[in-house]
Amino acid sequence: MSDLGNVGPLARPLVIATVASALLASVTACGTSRFSREGGAVAPLSVRAVEWNPTHADVGRIDAITDDGDDVTLFGAAGATIFSGGTLVATDKNVTSWRAAATIGAPDATGRWMVGIDDKGRIFRVRTRSKLELVSDRFALGGLGVDAVASLGGGFTAFDLPGRLALADGKTMKQLDVPGLTAFGGGAGHALLAFGEIVRDIDAAHGRDRIFHLEGARYLAVGDDGRLYAATEHELYAEDGQGRLQLRYETSGTTIHGLVASQARVWFADGGELGVIDPTHVAETTSLGLGAHARLSASTSGGVWTLDATVGRYDLATAAPLPGPPDRLAQWSANVQPAFSRACAGCHLPGGAAGIDLSTPAAWEAKRALIHERVVDTKSMPPKGSPISDADRAAIDAFTK
Repeated sequence: MSDLGNVGPLARPLVIATVASALLASVTACGTSRFSREGGAVAPLSVRAVEWNPTHADVGRIDAITDDGDDVTLFGAAGATIFSGGTLVATDKNVTSWRAAATIGAPDATGRWMVGIDDKGRIFRVRTRSKLELVSDRFALGGLGVDAVASLGGGFTAFDLPGRLALADGKTMKQLDVPGLTAFGGGAGHALLAFGEIVRDIDAAHGRDRIFHLEGARYLAVGDDGRLYAATEHELYAEDGQGRLQLRYETSGTTIHGLVASQARVWFADGGELGVIDPTHVAETTSLGLGAHARLSASTSGGVWTLDATVGRYDLATAAPLPGPPDRLAQWSANVQPAFSRACAGCHLPGGAAGIDLSTPAAWEAKRALIHERVVDTKSMPPKGSPISDADRAAIDAFTK
């Protein structure tokens, strides 16, 4: 890990980001904000519910959730309930109250762990898809009381501690003073913090700080391009190409109650609706009926989990166009699609038991690294009992590496 030194609450920022724009012209002549739905700032969004629990197994109250490809762990009153390929495979009932969960890099850089933070601030990982293992000491955090955790990517993990932030890279641990934290997040190599009127963006790999001024930040996220997103109770902001936080959306009597980055998408919850935001556009559902206090959790599928009285999983209703040159589409159609039909379609068609649709070229492009890891590197997919030929594995290897 880069040496951050004894970085204090506002010490040594290497970059002072431009203050968020006041956008004085945000109100039209009739009194409607041009950044509201009524002001024309919101495009329509169509989402689909993803079936993740096809047998409708009773999971009880859920406090936190995380997934890793076909594997999903729900942390709640029943303990840690573990699904694989849409099937409930195990429940560990030893801990029944949780604060947070995430999928993070293993501290020895040998894979990824699904972890939960219990109500005492202890870190548990899901081991062998069957049981919990206490791992706080693996991160030198035993007895410190973790409140939340975020995978930053690139081997970095951030832990929210009372009054402090811990950054780990598997070899070293750095802790920073953070007074009065009101929001925490991270991804794409960045740890994000909000306190007072400050939003702090820490580039973990390079030890660089950026400071934004935004009062009332409640949720923070970072896109896969490293751009910052922030939400107050009634406003959404996105970083533009000049490193400035710009207002993109204002609610009209509703409250924003979630903001998470998932693959290439940044999702938000606004009253009863789900939305997606990028630096220039906002789109939102109409009449989805989401719980007004539902929490959001990112999914490795690119979709989003919703946690309320029940657990939901959503993705865009239609796949994005295939990125990249035309020969990639030809390669997928000639080599990958037949392999998919033989080895993957049983679980990965739309609405399939795995909850991850891999039936389109765009889906394979969006999840190339994850597919390569699971099918080629670890050979954990397809799951045991679902054979795949060496030729099909080689075709997937060639497309995803």
